[in-house]
Amino acid sequence: MAYSLRLIEDQLAAGAAASTPRAPRVLYAVSGALLGGEATEPIPAVGPADLTAHAGPAGAVLYRVELVRQPPRAGACCSSTRSISRAARAG
Repeated sequence: MAYSLRLIEDQLAAGAAASTPRAPRVLYAVSGALLGGEATEPIPAVGPADLTAHAGPAGAVLYRVELVRQPPRAGACCSSTRSISRAARAG
């Protein structure tokens, strides 16, 4: 299965909750303040372990980087019926 990194810019109003999907992701504050969980001090980034994040009192612009699974391309997937394991010969 192939994976890709997806970059999304989120613009949040003051105190607005950031999107925190369960997919592996990281949020980076580009401008404004980012607060993770119950934090009261701004932080530069929020990782996948943080279930909640929100903008500070002046709002924030965030970059959200997500690791997403790509579906296989049609016809690009191969399967083999040939076994690559061999029985050991006594000898």
